[in-house]
Amino acid sequence: MRRTLLKLVPAILLLPMLVACENKITDENFAKLETGMTIAQVEAILGSGTDDSVGGYDIGGGGLVSGSGRSTRKTYSWEGEDFDIIVDFDEGEVISFRKSSY
Repeated sequence: MRRTLLKLVPAILLLPMLVACENKITDENFAKLETGMTIAQVEAILGSGTDDSVGGYDIGGGGLVSGSGRSTRKTYSWEGEDFDIIVDFDEGEVISFRKSSY
C-alpha cells in the first residue's frame, strides 16, 4: 500500500503543472470575449496577457502628441499555437478584440 502511494506522489505533483500548461487561446475562449469586460475578466478566460501598450502618446488633430500621459488605452496580447488574440482596452474595459493568424 505504501509503495503504491509513493508511486502516485510524482503524478499528483505534476497535475497542477499540466493544468497550467493548458492552451487557453482557443476559438471557444475567443467567443467568450465581449466588449465592456475588464482586464481581470479577460485574464480569467485567457490567462495573463502581455501589455503591448505604447504609453505617453496620443493622436490629436496635429498628429502624434508626446507626453500627454492622459491616454487610458491599453492593448494586450495572448500568444496561441494557431493564432494570437489582441484586445484593446479603454479605461479598463474591452473596446475591441481580434485574432491575428500566422
